[in-house]
Amino acid sequence: MDPEVATTGFSTARPHPAMPKSTATSDGLRLLAVHWPVLAVVGVFLATMTVVPVFANVPSTDDWVYSRSVEILVNQGRLEIHDLTVVTLIFQVVWGAIFSLLFGTSFGAMRLSTVMLVAASIPAVYGICRLLGVGRHRAVLGAAIYAFNPLTFALAFTFMSDPQFTALMIISVFWYVRGFQLGPAGARSTLIGSVFAALAFLTRQQGLLVPLAVGVYLAGSGQWRPNREGMIVAARVAAIPSASLMLYTLWLMFVNGTPEQQGAFLTQIQEAGIEGSVTLFNLMTYIELAYVGLFVFPITLSLFGAIPSWRWPHNWKGSPLLVIWLTILVLGALTFTEEGRRMPYIQQFLGLHGVGPTDIIGGRPIAAAQGWTVLATILSVLSAAICGLFLARAVSLPRSPRQKGGGDGRSHCPVPGRRDFTAVLSLPRMDHLGRSVSASARSACRLPAALGNPRGRAQYRSGMDPDRHHGAVQRRGHPRLHRLPGRYLEHR
Repeated sequence: MDPEVATTGFSTARPHPAMPKSTATSDGLRLLAVHWPVLAVVGVFLATMTVVPVFANVPSTDDWVYSRSVEILVNQGRLEIHDLTVVTLIFQVVWGAIFSLLFGTSFGAMRLSTVMLVAASIPAVYGICRLLGVGRHRAVLGAAIYAFNPLTFALAFTFMSDPQFTALMIISVFWYVRGFQLGPAGARSTLIGSVFAALAFLTRQQGLLVPLAVGVYLAGSGQWRPNREGMIVAARVAAIPSASLMLYTLWLMFVNGTPEQQGAFLTQIQEAGIEGSVTLFNLMTYIELAYVGLFVFPITLSLFGAIPSWRWPHNWKGSPLLVIWLTILVLGALTFTEEGRRMPYIQQFLGLHGVGPTDIIGGRPIAAAQGWTVLATILSVLSAAICGLFLARAVSLPRSPRQKGGGDGRSHCPVPGRRDFTAVLSLPRMDHLGRSVSASARSACRLPAALGNPRGRAQYRSGMDPDRHHGAVQRRGHPRLHRLPGRYLEHR
């Protein structure tokens, strides 16, 4: 992993302070040269607008309901959520109004707002992958899989709340991850993550689950304590989303009123009771796992080249997870097959008609025969099982000192003057990446010492471990260590 990725999610390879500072132009060119593949993914995604009729003045699915709130805001200057709206929608209405002011109030302008927000979240997926130690090329693959996921791509060309919420959630997660990997220096990034989490909540109620998930991770991994510092961290994570919840509730109570469908939705939950909720939970759990298998199929397909490395999880933490995962898949597949239900189970945007909404005038003809559903079900379940195996193996990896609550989770580099490496050395080793990150940190420490003297360079080229020469190089205070060119920061 590139050392600077630990702080930014992107490798910038800043020059050492002793070297002349690069101009803004050269920094931009360096970023472009390194990260052009993910920019190419964004470009291809945006280029599809030449094929998909974005500005067609036709609503699909719930576009017309949400668009009405945008029209009221633009024409009357009043924020109002329609009675047929179930989600919070505040941010989406404001975001759509901005594009309506720029391009005119139309369904096309509002769809364009969704396309641009989804496009902005593609580099965030890439950044998350890089922060978690994924190689540059695989991170680009992950970003492309997200961008051209059938549901992401189809919903991006609507004014639905689903894609806008997903984009905001991903951007929020990127800033949260970046903030916690920086440690105390990442307070600003954590706050930015909480802002985007609040915007996600102001699009759909599920946005509140983003800071909740962050809190559960911090508490479960032992990185949070109920002391003064822990309270400050909790405030950074959840204060802004919590304030958004309070203000939204007050706005509904005293200004807008609760939309009819929001009230009806709560009534349906109450009427279903615990038994109905449990039944729905069981059904949706299997359906979600099956769709996970379908959407990560390009990744699991690439893993077949490494079948000899497939192993059962190492310890008790991963094994129960895998057993539960596989049990849900097997029982769900058998139950749904007996009922005659096969993938795709929910065909609103991805079904036998193909990809996209089905409610455009005339509907969509059947694009695939029923026989394909059997193959789709088998491949989805197998892919989900493989995904579960690797997730369980990741959970079973050893925990870092920071996650165990001991020490500060920092591996100190013995090489003096190497400020450029402090970020990656303070990277908390997450369960599923602990080993690879630890190896990257050790390599980062060894490389400058090895290359700082002729003997070290010769040993490095020959594959020998230069560790035993660290002490001598450090004691001599080798001056060349302070003049290493920035390209060594790109070492993998």
